[in-house]
Amino acid sequence: MKQGRSILLISSIIACGSALPANAVVYTGNLLADPSFETGTAVPSGSGGWATLRSGFSQAYAHSGQWSLASPYNSAYINAPAVQSVSASPGQTYTASVWAFTPVPLPAGLWGSLLIDFEDSQNRLLGGYNEAPQTLDQNSPANTWIPLSITMTAPSQTATIWVELTLFNFSSTTVSGSPVVYFDDASLTAVPEPSGLVLSACGGLAIAGVLRLRGRRG
Repeated sequence: MKQGRSILLISSIIACGSALPANAVVYTGNLLADPSFETGTAVPSGSGGWATLRSGFSQAYAHSGQWSLASPYNSAYINAPAVQSVSASPGQTYTASVWAFTPVPLPAGLWGSLLIDFEDSQNRLLGGYNEAPQTLDQNSPANTWIPLSITMTAPSQTATIWVELTLFNFSSTTVSGSPVVYFDDASLTAVPEPSGLVLSACGGLAIAGVLRLRGRRG
């Protein structure tokens, strides 16, 4: 009878494992490279690091460590972005987050923002740009690190997710001074993690089964 229970337990665990897709990927932790900008170095491709355009790495302010990303105001451009690309899977839900800071209040028409967008294998944009509901703007307190976050599900045909950090300039007049938004401690995670949840369930099933069998033997 005990042998029968053991066989049943093993069969259940095997069946649980077979529920995973053949190409399942278990995402863990932060998917971004150099999330706190501590390398102090940009990566032009935006893959495996941050590509910068009119933005740059800075040691003026930091949420943690010594470095952050500085996105400055420029009257000639709409934004000063830094971007990074990560391989993504259709149907997977992703959460991007970052801390944003400005040493002085931003004028009207300027705001620091976190965006994500999805592209297919041909680098075609899927569904447009998605901006975090929170921004750093004229109503945000200065000298305070503020968390920004956005959660989206990758549409079908997704191959890549892009994370963008930038100071937007939509001011109708020239802004005095040199406003800058700093970004630090960025994160991109896959949530929930279906494959990981299945594996956790299998592990729990195995532990529970072993304990049950030991209890009956005792």
